Amino acid sequence: MGQSKLKKSPPARVAKPTPEARPQVTTIRLDEGVQRGLRILEAHSGVKRPPNEWVNIALAALIERQVCTLESELDRALQNIKAYRETDPGYKRAIKAFIDAELAFAAEDPMEGTREPRAAGPVVSMVREMLRG
Repeated sequence: MGQSKLKKSPPARVAKPTPEARPQVTTIRLDEGVQRGLRILEAHSGVKRPPNEWVNIALAALIERQVCTLESELDRALQNIKAYRETDPGYKRAIKAFIDAELAFAAEDPMEGTREPRAAGPVVSMVREMLRG
């Protein structure tokens, strides 16, 4: 009785549960004027919070404002693009402008080639001779 030699497959990897995200520790130096403002705000509002909570509140508000501003700018840009596309559906004017430009500079463009055959130069002649054997 022969036993077949099968390779054992590696054990299946089980994804580890991700631990809850811990806050990143950073050092923030608050200006004296900002600290004074926080003390006044706490004194008059009756709400006492640690400085890092005030920083989180302020940054969240700043981010929200910036995101709203960026969103409206992107919406405006998208509307402008759509309006532009509607002025030339199918890009007919753009295609015509491209064709006109190609025709205007075709004589000056060395990549366009020519219809008249040109005599081969010495290097081309030598390569052709070598290829013919």
